[in-house]
Amino acid sequence: MMECYAGYLSHTDHQIGRFITFLDEIGNLENTLIFVCSDNGASAEGTLTGLFYEMSMANLEPEFVEENVKRIDEFGGPTCYNHYPVGWAMAGDIPFKYYK
Repeated sequence: MMECYAGYLSHTDHQIGRFITFLDEIGNLENTLIFVCSDNGASAEGTLTGLFYEMSMANLEPEFVEENVKRIDEFGGPTCYNHYPVGWAMAGDIPFKYYK
């Protein structure tokens, strides 16, 4: 689940790089302000084991590790809206304690 998140960040980084290269090529890089915004940290919605579909927790629909292992190849795809487990949320919020 964290691998999906890391892949998304890698893809985003690449696309931002392409945009900056384009601005440089057309001579507008020096006239451009670039703001990078983020939310306030990783959250614990993923529960202790992570979720295939983030809203299942809000809808009180339990997910089970065994089911999610069977769907491992769907993670990161269009049928999945996964959320990594609490342990990864804590790791993502270092140096702060816990998660948001």
